[in-house]
Amino acid sequence: MNTLGAYLYNLVHPEDGNVGFIWFNITEKRRGKEAFLLDIVVEEVHRGKGYGTQTMEALEQKAVSLGVDRIGLHVFGHNVRASSLYRKMGYEVTDLTMYKEIKG
Repeated sequence: MNTLGAYLYNLVHPEDGNVGFIWFNITEKRRGKEAFLLDIVVEEVHRGKGYGTQTMEALEQKAVSLGVDRIGLHVFGHNVRASSLYRKMGYEVTDLTMYKEIKG
């Protein structure tokens, strides 16, 4: 909570109450000020209601107000729902990490 550049918000809807949270950091990089999404959680019972989209839009608004030049994030390859949301919001793949399990 006291980490410089860290932001943590509860996602609260007037009717549904607390529906999740978002956590991101802002740091100064070579290419400017960058926000990095550390975690976004919409509780399962509230998924599919647009809260993820609304939260990502709010993140962008907050980032602009803080003078941020870009927003980065990591998404696991198996997380199709999150991947779809981020692509819909205009995020592009910049890196791809691959692993192969081996038994020896």
